[in-house]
Amino acid sequence: MQAQTKTQRIKAWFFETRAHWLRGLLMLAFFLLLGLLKLAVGFLALFQFGSLLLTGEPNPRLARFGAGLSLYLGDLVAYLLCTTDRLPFPFGEWPKPESNA
Repeated sequence: MQAQTKTQRIKAWFFETRAHWLRGLLMLAFFLLLGLLKLAVGFLALFQFGSLLLTGEPNPRLARFGAGLSLYLGDLVAYLLCTTDRLPFPFGEWPKPESNA
C-alpha cells in the first residue's frame, strides 16, 4: 500500500471537517450581522426613548419588535458560542416572545 501524499492527507482532513468549515463560514456571517444589529439596537433605543419623551410611554409595536429582537440576539450569540447547533433566523424561525396578555 502506498503512503498518502501530503495533498491527499489535507484533502482527507478537509473532507472530514467540512461541517466545521461550513459552521465557521456561518459564524463569520452571523458575527458580521451581530455588528449591524448592535447599530440597529442603538437607533431603536434612541427612537424608543424619543417616543417615551413625546408620548409618556414606549411605542408598543417597537416594544414587541424589541422583545423578538432581544430573543434573536440571544439565539445568535448562543450559535456563535457553540452552545447550540440550532441555526438562527434566516435559517431558523424568528423567535416569538411570550405574550403578556
